[in-house]
Amino acid sequence: MQLETIMANKTLIRAVLFGAALGFAVPGFAQDMLPPMPPTQTSNGVTFVTGGVGQSRIEAFRKAASDYNLRATFTAPDGALMADVNVTLNDAQGNTLVTTITQGPFFYAQVPPGRYELTAAYGSQSFQRKLEVNQGGAATTDIVFNVPAGQ
Repeated sequence: MQLETIMANKTLIRAVLFGAALGFAVPGFAQDMLPPMPPTQTSNGVTFVTGGVGQSRIEAFRKAASDYNLRATFTAPDGALMADVNVTLNDAQGNTLVTTITQGPFFYAQVPPGRYELTAAYGSQSFQRKLEVNQGGAATTDIVFNVPAGQ
């Protein structure tokens, strides 16, 4: 009887360790299975993409940056990357081109040369940036939201 108890305990321990290993390995594996860049979206003739959650996606966004000529990054004061930012992009005439909620810290858009106003809002904070995209050039902005660390 004692031998059976020892064997049962060993089996239980192996099952728990195996389950724990899967519990930690599966999310990492699933993250690696995600496509590097989320699909682009189009609004009023403007192609854009948001995202950048997870190291592989952050790297993918950094590599794709040169494909977009209007880029915004959203962070907290401690450098933490922000998601769920309400973004509105208007042209020089005040026409709304894009309204979206970011799926990560990056908002990248491909726009014709011209002047634009980007509004980024998170909670009660809102920031406006005037951006100019010249022929063959790009406009970038980094917006830092004043949020407590870890939020």
